[in-house]
Amino acid sequence: MNEDGPSRKFAPSEALKKLYRDLAKLVHTGKFLDEAEKARHDILMARVSKAYEEGDEEALREILNQWESSPECSRVKASPQNLFASFAR
Repeated sequence: MNEDGPSRKFAPSEALKKLYRDLAKLVHTGKFLDEAEKARHDILMARVSKAYEEGDEEALREILNQWESSPECSRVKASPQNLFASFAR
């Protein structure tokens, strides 16, 4: 028991887990070379992790919608690494 009352065990649904994993793959900072871009993605990944830890599927979907409508999403989809990966599947 913690000071705020009984602790709750986090048990995310399969849908929430999948959404989190999909978002983490999209915004993972390992594929960015520019330090400023990496820093932006570190912040975004922190938002994704926080929403997941809180079980906030709505926030995760909002982050995904923001990502999909961002110019960065287009650049990542068009990157040579992703183009190569799409042929390798």
